[in-house]
Amino acid sequence: MGWLLAVAVLGLAWPYVLYPVVLSLMSRVSARREWPEQDLPQVAILVSAFNEERRIEDKILNFDALDYPPDRLQMWIGTDGSTDSTADVVRAMGHPRVHLVERRERSGKTLVLNDLAAQALAGVFVFTDVNANFRPDAVRRLVAPMADPETGLVSGRTVILRGAGNVAVEGAYYRFESLLKAGESACGWLAGADGAVYALRAKLYRPLPAELINDLIHPCQVVADGYTARFEPLAVSEEHAGDDGGREFDRQTRIAAQASYLLAGQTWPLLRKFRWGMLFVLLSHKWLRWIAGIWIPLGFVALMILFPLAGIASLLLFVLIGIGWRTNAGWADIPVFFLIVHTAYLRGLWQAIAGERYIVWKPRAG
Repeated sequence: MGWLLAVAVLGLAWPYVLYPVVLSLMSRVSARREWPEQDLPQVAILVSAFNEERRIEDKILNFDALDYPPDRLQMWIGTDGSTDSTADVVRAMGHPRVHLVERRERSGKTLVLNDLAAQALAGVFVFTDVNANFRPDAVRRLVAPMADPETGLVSGRTVILRGAGNVAVEGAYYRFESLLKAGESACGWLAGADGAVYALRAKLYRPLPAELINDLIHPCQVVADGYTARFEPLAVSEEHAGDDGGREFDRQTRIAAQASYLLAGQTWPLLRKFRWGMLFVLLSHKWLRWIAGIWIPLGFVALMILFPLAGIASLLLFVLIGIGWRTNAGWADIPVFFLIVHTAYLRGLWQAIAGERYIVWKPRAG
């Protein structure tokens, strides 16, 4: 039983403690890298929208406020079978650099992006969501690392706005993700891009099947093709926190189901091209985190058998967290979020094994 407890502790500690330490040693991140000056490329911002009549105008206004030469920046909005007036709002604004592509039937975000990428003429595609608001210099920050011809993808980061939703929880999550991405980026890898704010060389875009997540597969494809994937923390998108725990549980379930299916398919191309570093990152950042929830009950059982007093103390801690959550005590939010997310990961993995494929989903925080 001692071995089970040791495995459980290691299984929980690796993705959250040991991997960040190993990554820091591997990357030796000590200072931000400076990129040489370059001629700013033509950029097309690609946005998939489903029933976004309330927010699409704000998205276009945010686009208009970007600090980037207007003659080198366009936005392409694709409606995914919207049943509201999203397309009408876009047309009514009449923005000369905003282009509308409509899908009459709902097909999912990925197929909409395929449509947009096929029509947009640009050297760099920037991917974002309707609910993501770029800071004025975000696009400049994203394209700067592409002065290096070996850089194929650059991810920015999301900042959760205060005063809305579960700010403390999601803010902590995004800060931890940014820490990992900084270390991975220094080595030229990313386990995933931030879907709300990342850039890809247009020549590297390949049409994707409907069930694949663009922001997860693109770093894999870029590295497999011999390019590097980078993280630029100063390229910032701002958004409000998610609505509630139930929506977050469903979202994390979908992400795990889609991502596990996708990464299983990407393993062979990366192996064939000897991309061992990227495989290590995917294993540590994704797979071992997704199964970490298994070790919580198994470790608890082993602890009860080997050290009954410690096991009882752990049980009381769980009860205390539950009471804190029920009474809206702020300190309980993060441990409850941790448990919810890891339960969702396991549910998502099970759904992937069972053949579940998510193609469409409800927009976040809306």
